[in-house]
Amino acid sequence: MTKRVKKVVLFCFASSIVFLSLIKPVFAFDRITLPIRENIINTKGIYLPFGNYRKNFFSQEKYMRIRLRDDQHIRERINNFYQDLYKLDAQLKFLLTQDITALNLCECINGEFINIWAQVIEGQKEPVVNVFLKGNSDCSNCKDCNNCSNCSNCTECDENNNCSSCINYIKEAGGTVKTVLKNGIMTAVVPVKSLPSLAARSDIEKIEAGMSIRRFLDKSVPTSSGMNLSLSETKMGEGVIIGIVDTGIDYTHPDFKNPDGSTRISSIWDQTIDDEDGIENTPSLYNYGSEYLESDINKGTGGIEYHKDEEGHGSHVAGIAAGNHPKYRGVAPKAKIIAVKLDFNNEKNRNSADIIVDAINYIFQKAESLSLPAVVNLSLGTDFGPHDGSTLFEQAIDALTGPGKIVIAAAGNASRNMNSENLALWGYPIHGKGEIPKRKIGRLLQSTAISLEIPSYTANEGDNDDFIVFDIWYSGEDRCYVKIISPNNRVYDGFWLTGQNILPFFYTADGAVYVDNASGNKIWESTNSDNNLFIQIFDFKDAFGRGGPPASGTWTIRLYGVQIKEEGTYHAWHTTSQNLALARPKYGEEFSDNEMTVACPASASQVITVGAYTTKICWDYRYDGLNQYQCFGDFPLNYYDPFTLEDIAFFSSHGPTRDNRIKPDICTPGAGICASLSSQLNQENNAYFSENNRVDPDGLHAILQGTSMAAPHATGAVALILEENPTLTVSEILEILKNTAKTDIYTGEGPSAIPNNIWGAGKIDLEAALSD
Repeated sequence: MTKRVKKVVLFCFASSIVFLSLIKPVFAFDRITLPIRENIINTKGIYLPFGNYRKNFFSQEKYMRIRLRDDQHIRERINNFYQDLYKLDAQLKFLLTQDITALNLCECINGEFINIWAQVIEGQKEPVVNVFLKGNSDCSNCKDCNNCSNCSNCTECDENNNCSSCINYIKEAGGTVKTVLKNGIMTAVVPVKSLPSLAARSDIEKIEAGMSIRRFLDKSVPTSSGMNLSLSETKMGEGVIIGIVDTGIDYTHPDFKNPDGSTRISSIWDQTIDDEDGIENTPSLYNYGSEYLESDINKGTGGIEYHKDEEGHGSHVAGIAAGNHPKYRGVAPKAKIIAVKLDFNNEKNRNSADIIVDAINYIFQKAESLSLPAVVNLSLGTDFGPHDGSTLFEQAIDALTGPGKIVIAAAGNASRNMNSENLALWGYPIHGKGEIPKRKIGRLLQSTAISLEIPSYTANEGDNDDFIVFDIWYSGEDRCYVKIISPNNRVYDGFWLTGQNILPFFYTADGAVYVDNASGNKIWESTNSDNNLFIQIFDFKDAFGRGGPPASGTWTIRLYGVQIKEEGTYHAWHTTSQNLALARPKYGEEFSDNEMTVACPASASQVITVGAYTTKICWDYRYDGLNQYQCFGDFPLNYYDPFTLEDIAFFSSHGPTRDNRIKPDICTPGAGICASLSSQLNQENNAYFSENNRVDPDGLHAILQGTSMAAPHATGAVALILEENPTLTVSEILEILKNTAKTDIYTGEGPSAIPNNIWGAGKIDLEAALSD
């Protein structure tokens, strides 16, 4: 062969290598792109020492290309383990990527969204997690354990005669089963290390993390006062239980006492006080928290003095629903009250959605023992999830409802006035949507971009407290491939193809990155078979100090359509840590919007979802011994968006649900409510009320805002309806509320305008509802 021919051959060979290196990463999913010399952590929390494979894997380029097919053993080791976890949601899989034993308590996951799931049992070092489990449907349909021909796998009945083979396995794994429902859903606490073995069982269909929950009183959102609801003079809620699942209740407040001074509170379950606190009043249904009965409250015994509503949210909500003050009367002033104090501040590592299911079940069981109907108020929720009612959290609540068992949920405060100058102050709406491209150009996949522009910010000192989280849902018939580009133009490609997450988590020079692109058709055996892409960029450092806070600038997530059957539509919800709240999200060419911002569990199918409108924008308060006058727009409340009387409150979340149901169902007053003020406020919350001129001159009531305040109006209204007919179901009560709702120029009038995804059916008309 001549020298000339050799040169031509070498040139052609080199050219082909260059060409393939340019196009191969775009469409060939047997490659990943990672920063040079980065160790990679797999889903077992084990570092894969790629440095030991330097001859085969490392190059001296800025980025290295790893051909996973060159080491089939490593590829199978990661992939097989990950597939074993397909029944776990993204947050639980993320938990398993952490080396928990090397971390301090609750430092394994980010501070606002996921950090509460890992806790340590006293006297043990083993982390446990609050979860929902969906058991085998054959067993869950078995109503009589002793005569259960269709339930061959059933090995044990629980105390409620529910048949589930899962119960034994959870106990054997070191877990504790709490609430068991007829549809096979259970709440439980299980060791983190047991998650893979439980997920591998054929009779467990799904395991879902108990997400953290927050109150829907937004201190960056406006308030006013006044109920503006024509209260009934004939119905008072007598013979009905109103359940308040919230921050507790000020049992000493006169609004919750009878004229003779005795309490109107039937019981309190405080989930923040345990035996180790010196109180041994655990409720019979559950093995945690302390229960105080009516006799304890009246006598001041049983350690009731330890129960306090230091935030004031629960007392305010209870006052709206059931307070009996002559001036600031609640809707159902003669109803009995059962209060459950949640662990919002995570004092006992119990800020978890499964705990709320326990609370609802507790209230319904108590009401049943008294032969009374009950309506439970949830002025709380989370902005994450599929927003279609398919989470185990929502399905569990649906299963708890029934005749005389009603749940009311606040729609959420995630909407924003898009024309407001304060948008940049309080942040952008949380929802975005777009389409994953279907077409290819030649062999190259086309992509769509989601971007988040992060301004300069001051990072927090600790780990896991600077973060960006995206929760993205798209059709189970579609497949896409994900790349992430940092503000420094570093490309992170972790083989994130739908259902084939080979490397879900690694450290980068711009922050730690975790991606779970889960296949819904393979994973979720529920009403939702859609795919879920969960992305978190955060400041989780390894032992070598890698993985600092997310870099400022524009982060870009590119979604490449691999197999798109229809339109490729996706919906996304995002959140950031507080110091990144002003980050500006963009979905394709559009900024985020107010659509589909109704929260979870408000998107459940068997709850009544309530939005908020404005009924008062000015009020009296007392300062320096004199009555003063405060309005929104005036100092110190001059940072609020403007309110229009009788119009929707700008913060009230909009529908529809992602499965296209109209939400909210109804609206009530929620921007401008004066109701019971807890006398047990801590210093921080006392300052919030007093320094913002919210305390009524009587010192017993205060002004608050949010869909938290709207929901208890509906709760009280439903209590009055149940007083008349205690066996009504959710659908029957909803029909009454919708058929009698008021409409006006703000809600829109006529069948073409109502119902809609801002107002639902309109405004509750209590008088009309009671006469229906």
